Amino acid sequence: MARWHRYNLFRLFRKRAVILMYHRVATPTLDPWQLAVSPAAFEEHLDVLRTHAHVLPLAELVDKIKENKLDKNYVAITFDDGYIDNYETAAPLLEKFALPATFFITNKNIDTPTEFWWDELASILLESPTLPKEITLPRTEDSFHFDLGNDAFLTAEKSKQYRAYIAWEPFDARTQLYSKLWEYISPLPDVQQRNALAAIRKWAGVGPLCRAAYRSVTASELKLLSSNPLFTIGAHTASHPALAHHSAQYQEHEIRSNKLFLEQLVGEPVSLFAYPSGNLDATIPALVRQLGFSAAFTTRGENITPRSALGTLGRFQVNEQTGEEFRRALAHWFNT
Repeated sequence: MARWHRYNLFRLFRKRAVILMYHRVATPTLDPWQLAVSPAAFEEHLDVLRTHAHVLPLAELVDKIKENKLDKNYVAITFDDGYIDNYETAAPLLEKFALPATFFITNKNIDTPTEFWWDELASILLESPTLPKEITLPRTEDSFHFDLGNDAFLTAEKSKQYRAYIAWEPFDARTQLYSKLWEYISPLPDVQQRNALAAIRKWAGVGPLCRAAYRSVTASELKLLSSNPLFTIGAHTASHPALAHHSAQYQEHEIRSNKLFLEQLVGEPVSLFAYPSGNLDATIPALVRQLGFSAAFTTRGENITPRSALGTLGRFQVNEQTGEEFRRALAHWFNT
C-alpha cells in the first residue's frame, strides 16, 4: 500500500503545467512594474523552453486540463496588453524557435499613438527635468495633494536610480508620488483615467508623449500576427480597467466589446481571456464564462494541476533574467 501511495503521489506531482506571462520584449529606460524582458534574455528563455519543456498552444493546454491529460513539463507562453514589441520583436523570435504563444490584447489604443497610462505617468514623473513642487488633483470625495519638495528637480544621480526603481519600493518623493498616482488612477473608468492623466500633463507642462516604442499594435499588425499558425489572440478588455472596482454592467461592456472587436478583426472566435492586472472578484469568472470564454487567466503565480479552475488559471510573470536563472525559476514554478 505504501509503495502504491508513493507512486500515485509521484504521478500527481508530474501532472503539472506552467503558464508564463510576458508583457514586453524590449529595453525601456524605466520599468517600474518589471514588464520588460530584453530581446537577448527572451531568446535565452526560448532556448531553455525548447530544450527542457513541452511548449503547447494555450488552447491545447486548456483542453488537456479539461480532459485530465496533463503530463510532465507542459508550458504555455502568453503576452499581455499588446505592445508593439510583441509583433516586432517577440513574434520573430518565437518563430525562430517554432514555439507557440497567445497574445492577450487590449484594443483601446489600437491604431493610435497613445501609450498606456502607466507608462506615460512613469515618464512624466521620473524623467521630467523639473516639475512643479506641489500637485493638487480633484477627486470625488476629496482632493489629492502632494508636495515633491527638493525632488521637484531631477538630478543625474536620481535619474540613474529611477532606472532601477520597482513600483512597490518607493524611495523618494517622486517615486512615492508615482505610487500614489498609480493607486489613484488605476480604479477609475477609462474616461476619468484619461482626464486625470491630462490634468497631470498640464501640471507638469508636457504634452502627450506618444513614443513609438510604447504604442500598441495596429489592426493590420494584429491581423498578420493572428494569421501565423503559431499564434493565438486572446481578450484583455477594451481599456484595461481594474475590473473589480466597476459595476457588473461596466465589466460586461469592457469584456464583450473587446471580444467582438478582436473577433471581427481576426475573423475567428476568441475564447481565451486574461484579467487586466489580475484584478477580479468572486463574480467576474462567471461573467467571463457567460460571455463565451473557455478559460480565463490571472496574474497569480500558481502552476496548473488537474484540479485548477478554468476561470482562474494562474500564470508566472517572467522578469529579466539569464537563461540559467530562467531554467531554475521554471523548475521552481513546476514545484510551487
